[in-house]
Amino acid sequence: MLRRILVTGVTAASIVGAGTGALAVTGSGSTSGSGTTADRTHRLGKALLHHAVHGQVVTHDDGGYVRHDGVLGTVASVSATSITVRASDGYRETFVVADRTIVRKRAGGSGSKSTISAVHAGDSVAVIGRTTDGTSGSATARVIVDGVSR
Repeated sequence: MLRRILVTGVTAASIVGAGTGALAVTGSGSTSGSGTTADRTHRLGKALLHHAVHGQVVTHDDGGYVRHDGVLGTVASVSATSITVRASDGYRETFVVADRTIVRKRAGGSGSKSTISAVHAGDSVAVIGRTTDGTSGSATARVIVDGVSR
């Protein structure tokens, strides 16, 4: 689920800047080879996210800039109002947990509805969040998936 959401976000962000991204990826402005620039960008995004442990994408809408954060790692601490996740490279991020935060539990290859009280320190999680006030401050968790594995 995290990978699907992140691939979609990175692909969308990459397509917006596809010209620059394509030049950086291919090293030239040539479109030779198989697939379109969007196809190559999507494949690159998917390959990067297969190994991703954390990242940010900044988008712009009518209200201004919005930062979207994603972290795959271990729960360092959790409460009813926040969760701190430590990625495998040592990066830590704290997300605000709100009433609208969706919590899912993965087990045996499928997911089910859960609650923040079922998430514990040491659990493997994926968290996707966004800022509500531009690009600074703590992100509010939109989705927490407990029990993820590589």
